[in-house]
Amino acid sequence: MLNLIMPIGASFGWGICGKMIALELLKRLPINYITSQFTKEAINDQMAYHSLQQHVFSDDISKFLQIPENTNQPILQAIAGNDLNPWGPEIATPFRLGYTFFENNCLPQSALENARKYDFIATGSSWCREVLQSHGIENTTAVLQGIDTQIFNPCNNQKEFFQDKFVVFSGGKFEFRKSQDIVIAVMKRLMAKYDDVILVNSWYNLWPETMQSILQSPHIAATPKRGNFSEIISGILAENNIDTRRVVTLPLLSNAQMAQIYKNSDIALFPNRCEGGTNLVLMEYMVCGKPAIVSNSSGHKDIISNDNAILINKSREIHLQNNGVPTARWQEPDLDETYALLENAYLNRSTLDKIGVRAGLDLEQLTWGNTAAGFLNIFEKCGVSFHQ
Repeated sequence: MLNLIMPIGASFGWGICGKMIALELLKRLPINYITSQFTKEAINDQMAYHSLQQHVFSDDISKFLQIPENTNQPILQAIAGNDLNPWGPEIATPFRLGYTFFENNCLPQSALENARKYDFIATGSSWCREVLQSHGIENTTAVLQGIDTQIFNPCNNQKEFFQDKFVVFSGGKFEFRKSQDIVIAVMKRLMAKYDDVILVNSWYNLWPETMQSILQSPHIAATPKRGNFSEIISGILAENNIDTRRVVTLPLLSNAQMAQIYKNSDIALFPNRCEGGTNLVLMEYMVCGKPAIVSNSSGHKDIISNDNAILINKSREIHLQNNGVPTARWQEPDLDETYALLENAYLNRSTLDKIGVRAGLDLEQLTWGNTAAGFLNIFEKCGVSFHQ
């Protein structure tokens, strides 16, 4: 028996991660899944809901704690945020394996103290593992996220819509780290020069406070806006002289709805400043057999190559602070190189198919089954056994 403590959901990274890991682990051993908001509406997946229902303890875990043997099982637990605190309840266990994604790589002493409370830490990227190791945390290895290849795959990936347009996709919650400001800056130039270019964005941000970080951008005009999400994005685009009639701003969609969006684009743009994981949106896009322009840094480096993506190699280090305290060192992708790569893709579309095919073949190896196997391999190497 394994106690799994992770979020669940249909429209955000940790929620998808928790759901898929639970489903894959359940194929291999009995689990107790301790999560929150376990409802059909939140999961938006009827089969997953009914498969997991009898294994879930949601929100109120008092019944779970009343069973003595439940507090004597190994635990796989999400680590929430840059302070490396555990997500969810801290339940007694003989062995706690944490799973983390973080972007603030200037770890304070409090985060290091929290890290030492885990028997072992799996990281969502080699970059995160290297950050921990550079701070003296050695009991760590990378376990990459997976892709649901039943939904995301290269089958029927030719455009059905906008066949006479050059469609650029951009995804990820709207914030400075995800570099939508760089996307806006390069798209402004490309759209001004070529009238058949359109932008499709999936930028919905469930955490509005992080949207304010875009105001520090050196590349675009961005003043505080009021309104709903679509109105705010349209306002920022208009402020930067982008014709919003040539932009599709998507609402919050479930993970399963995104495959059609990806397949109806020509290329994606991911000039992200930092990724603590491998960027699930990028992974899902690439496995659909589509080419992407990608910053060659942080977690991206685990999944990209010169053959399966178009790499933004030129960058400079930027330093982030909070009230004068250093928090992170990220890589700022070069704006001119990003634009040049995008324009070259526009002018040489016949070269893109080869990159997309390679992306699909490479990324289809990254399954959630392999992710689950990675966790079980850690338990085995640490001498942990599971009891029924």
